[in-house]
Order: sequence, then structure tokens, then C-alpha cells
Amino acid sequence: MINGEDNHNNIEKLTIFLEPDVAEMFPNSEAVNEGLRFLIRVTSKNRFLNCDRI
Repeated sequence: MINGEDNHNNIEKLTIFLEPDVAEMFPNSEAVNEGLRFLIRVTSKNRFLNCDRI
């Protein structure tokens, strides 16, 4: 459940709960967003590189 609703289409403002071990690595929302954006870039780049092998 997100923000008391089951509506996953409204992503303008999203509240999530991190497990304690994950929260230790991310002190604030800016750090979480930076980490997720990095992960998106890396996985997108890898997906593009792997397409050349098929």
C-alpha cells in the first residue's frame, strides 16, 4: 500500500518504506533517487550492449 492507496498510477509523490539494511546506505531521498538513477543508467546501457550480441 502506498500513501494509504493502492493506486500505482499516481507517481507524482510516492512514499516508500526501505528495509533497515537498505536505509543505512541511503540517508535521504536525494541519495535514494541518485542511486536509482545510476542503476537505471547502468542497466539501460547493459541492455543496449547486449542487443548487439543477439
